[in-house]
Amino acid sequence: PELIPYPQSDVNVRGLPLGIRFEACVAFRNKLGTGPFSKESDIGHIGMLAARLLKCTYCFTDFDLQTAEYTRALENFWCPLCRIRHLDPFNAIVEQSGILRHHMFMRPTVSFNLDLPELKAWRKEEQSIFARCIKVNSDIT
Repeated sequence: PELIPYPQSDVNVRGLPLGIRFEACVAFRNKLGTGPFSKESDIGHIGMLAARLLKCTYCFTDFDLQTAEYTRALENFWCPLCRIRHLDPFNAIVEQSGILRHHMFMRPTVSFNLDLPELKAWRKEEQSIFARCIKVNSDIT
């Protein structure tokens, strides 16, 4: 695909080929179109990747690798959610609603917001919140 000429105010994203993920960022001008452009937005993704499914040998669900690589033995593959659940046996994840946010990184940085209205109640019950990261292309669970 060709680059969209700059500046462009109307972009058609219909009919993009499956399996390719296009990146885009947006900058705006004021209503009159004469002022300076705003700071560019975070890079967003347009389009959909073709599914690359692997079966988790722990929970037996299909997991979509998206852009991640997995070059290890398929009989050792645990999906990221199973690996995260078993990552720290001394700080077990509360089942039911234990994983608040799950994200596959596709860029070097990521930002997100969590709305935690029940945080005070969780703290009274002596529960904690942890950030856990794993590498998908690994035999270690």
